[in-house]
Amino acid sequence: MGMGQKIQENKEWLILLALCIAFVMFKIPDLQLPYFWDEAWSYIPAVKAMAETGPSMIPGAIPAELYRGHPLFFYFAASSWKLLAGDSIFIMKIFPLLVSLGVLWVLFDFGKRVLNKSAALFITVLLLIQSIFFTQASFVLPEIFLALLTLLCFRAYYLKNYLWTSIWLSLALLTKESAVVLAGTLGLIHIYSNIKEKKFKPLSFWFFLPPVLLTAAFFIAQEQILGWYFFPKHVSKVDFQVFLDKWSSINNYILLNEGRVLLSISALISALMVHFLRPQKRKENAIILGFALFIVLYNIFSSANFQTTRYLLSTLPMSAFIWGTLIYRLIEILPKSAVAIYAIPLMVLVFNLREWDQGDVSLGYRDVVKSHMMIAEYCEDNLPKDSEISAQFLMRYNLARPYLGYIKGPEKFRKMEQEIGGATEYLVLTSLGERQKYFRQKIQDLDAELVVRFESGGA
Repeated sequence: MGMGQKIQENKEWLILLALCIAFVMFKIPDLQLPYFWDEAWSYIPAVKAMAETGPSMIPGAIPAELYRGHPLFFYFAASSWKLLAGDSIFIMKIFPLLVSLGVLWVLFDFGKRVLNKSAALFITVLLLIQSIFFTQASFVLPEIFLALLTLLCFRAYYLKNYLWTSIWLSLALLTKESAVVLAGTLGLIHIYSNIKEKKFKPLSFWFFLPPVLLTAAFFIAQEQILGWYFFPKHVSKVDFQVFLDKWSSINNYILLNEGRVLLSISALISALMVHFLRPQKRKENAIILGFALFIVLYNIFSSANFQTTRYLLSTLPMSAFIWGTLIYRLIEILPKSAVAIYAIPLMVLVFNLREWDQGDVSLGYRDVVKSHMMIAEYCEDNLPKDSEISAQFLMRYNLARPYLGYIKGPEKFRKMEQEIGGATEYLVLTSLGERQKYFRQKIQDLDAELVVRFESGGA
């Protein structure tokens, strides 16, 4: 076999490899940025604490205020990485980047096994170009980690490897409570499979037993050690009164925002055309329906609980599979449409690169972090460490915890307050922070003087 033939046979793998290399090169600048948002105030302090005490999955291994009652597998994995690889920000952010590459590889491999290599590459590209994916790929947060475990679990189930299904489901449930949706989806799919075969086989559900027992053991132990099953502050945020508003917002984000309306419309048109022009039973239809069920149930779960956009990352690989599979079918019935279909990801990419938001799901966060870095640098160079400083939530953490990457020296600012009091010497106000009206009114009331202003891009 000649070199040219080998390249031709493996061109999809080579393209995927090239895309992954480009992806890593694109993300390298992000690996050097300080921690941001939930990374900074919640997860990194918890991972740091667990690395100091030793990786553990026992409830209460670190203070509950740090891990907030979540199952501990993500903290266990991240703290193990910290101890083995190093604790610099750059090294720590390589951990989620490797997990993200794993998501891309598993999605491609699954698509190749179920469809073909060309369709698998198309599906993988649709995931890669999503703003939330390539932004979160360098955040030390559990969502990209859970997305990988969810995808691995579905892959194992549909390939009928039930031992690995049980293992991945166990790890997903021990990562975050929302994985209960994954367990419920697989349960409904398996019940339907039994009904379809007209034979109900209770023993075929054996692979659910270890995940259920392990998860139950964790929460029972948590209740025995700490006195509650779920973190009380999280339970209080369950609110069914705003369910419909959240439901609408979540579905708009998944189906319409950031150019995904183009994917949703294209997938719908393709599905209708294939149905009427070349109707046939396809093995991947069951997978599409299973993934759609998971997305709907996950959105219901999210709508009833505290919700932030990055939580939806767990559903994105499944959405990409549905979009990619349906859209790629057009090439089967209209081969001349291939060029137009391959152009769809480019158009969606344009939408995503133009998306700017101050949160942690778009590249606009870079500008916010850089502006926070400039504020911290100015404070460190010009203000005594015992200055009385009033600041919003994120900047209080940024200035008081040198290991987050904003303060270059070992000494922190010691007197950080939320409220503006009589002793307040300086106020740090950012456009991202909370209580804008309160702080701006205080500035007027006190006739405060603007000392310095920093801007970076749109932040």
